[in-house]
Amino acid sequence: MNFRSGKFYCTNVCGVLLSKKVKADKMIAEALNNVSKSYVSYVGIPKLMNNVMAGVEIMIPNKW
Repeated sequence: MNFRSGKFYCTNVCGVLLSKKVKADKMIAEALNNVSKSYVSYVGIPKLMNNVMAGVEIMIPNKW
């Protein structure tokens, strides 16, 4: 998983994560990288399907 700032072109072999609650930044990308590895299917070419990614949860502290 890579964090991209600014505009970029998405292909059919990648996805874009959007949130109305949290601003995407490098911290969120790293947190997702830490937990998403266990959801990857390693049959043939390693991949993380969109429907599986939708169920991945990370803890994000509330602003103080």
